[in-house]
Amino acid sequence: MRNFIKYPSLKLKPRRDYCVPVGPSFRFAWKRRIYLLGSRLEFRAPGHASAPNTWSHKAGPVSHSHEGAGFRSCRLMPGEGWEEAPLFGRTWDFYGSWFVGNVARVSCYGTVLRPKNLEKPLNFLHPRAFESAVLGYLTAQWGHEVDEDDGTPYQKAPINWRPVKDMPVPAVIFDIRKTKSLGGSNSRMLFFPISTDRVVRFSFSFKQYCTGPLEDEDSKSAPSPCWS
Repeated sequence: MRNFIKYPSLKLKPRRDYCVPVGPSFRFAWKRRIYLLGSRLEFRAPGHASAPNTWSHKAGPVSHSHEGAGFRSCRLMPGEGWEEAPLFGRTWDFYGSWFVGNVARVSCYGTVLRPKNLEKPLNFLHPRAFESAVLGYLTAQWGHEVDEDDGTPYQKAPINWRPVKDMPVPAVIFDIRKTKSLGGSNSRMLFFPISTDRVVRFSFSFKQYCTGPLEDEDSKSAPSPCWS
C-alpha cells in the first residue's frame, strides 16, 4: 500500500528535485477474473485509485461471450477498420514525497478487438497472422497522428517487441513512446488472440506531469515505477 504519510495526495508545495513517484501496490492487489470465449483469464490489479476531482476511467471486469455483444468502432480510428468491446479499465495516480502531490498517472485498458470487412479469412491463432493483425491495428489506430508542422509521428512503435512464452497462444508485449511533449503517449501493450478473428489488447499508458521539453521529463520524474 502507498505510504500515506510520506506520499499523500495533497499538493502543498512545488516539485523542484528529481522525483521517484509511488503508486498502488500490485503485489497485494485483488485477483481479477474474466471469461473469454470459454477460457478464463486471471490477473492482479489494484483498485481504482485516481486523484480527487480528476477525470478517470473505470470499467469491468466484463466477460466476453461468443455472441460478441458490446462491439463498437474503435475510438479515434479514421477508417473504422476495427471494432472493440471493453473488458477492463482502471486509473492509478502516482504521488511524490512530502506533499508534492500527483506527479504521474497510469491508465489500464483491456479490450477485445476484431477487424471489420476482411477481404479474406485469417487465423489469428497462427503466429504470422497474429503479428500482422497487431501491426495492422497499430497503423490503423495511430498511424495517422502526425505533427502538422513537420510531419513527425507523435508516437514511435513497436519498441522492445518481445514474445510472451508462458501463454498457451501467441502473445507479445511491446512499448509505445511519444516523440513530442505535447502529443502522443507512452504505453506498454500486451496482445494475444482468443479466436481466429479476435484479439485481446491490454494497454498501460502513463503520463508524467512535467513541464519543459520531452527529453527533460525522465530527468524530473522517474518513469520506472509506471513501467514496472
